[in-house]
Amino acid sequence: GLLLQYERKDIGGAEAAYRAAIAADPGHSHAHSQLGVLLLSERDDIDGAEAEMRAAIAAWPQNTEAHHNLGFLLMNHREDVDAAEASYLAAIEANPLDACTYGAFGSLQRDERKNMAAAEMAFRAAIEVDPEDIRSHNHLYHLLVEKMRSDVGTVEVALRAAIAAIPGYAPSHYNLGILLEEE
Repeated sequence: GLLLQYERKDIGGAEAAYRAAIAADPGHSHAHSQLGVLLLSERDDIDGAEAEMRAAIAAWPQNTEAHHNLGFLLMNHREDVDAAEASYLAAIEANPLDACTYGAFGSLQRDERKNMAAAEMAFRAAIEVDPEDIRSHNHLYHLLVEKMRSDVGTVEVALRAAIAAIPGYAPSHYNLGILLEEE
């Protein structure tokens, strides 16, 4: 299914393969999860995608990817902040080493809950798990700029950590330049 979906761009073939896997093994969590992603991203079938993601979780409650993807769907397509937050927390509980989910949870806390302390903790957790997670480095930078404009030193340390993690990432250098210019 994944090969057909991503390498060959055979969406119909990928969908058929996922459905065949589910027919052969209705508890195949990963097949449900991937079918859910395909239905959301390729078919814009929100109801079908949600049903498949929930089936994936029912089949294997530790399926981090399914929890994360359900959180994304609930946040971006259902605008259900509470349910999305619960899905992200379930993903983190299932796999506390998933930087991507920490980043998504941090964005939800920052943008929807306006809980900057929780957002900062989530972005820092993402960076601790994956020091090369440049998105979380930059989310943390922007959060710190907004949260602590007067504490330029903390922002500079965060930017320099991002640059140390991925020296070739131009936006981090650019943001450091802006910060140093403003000092």
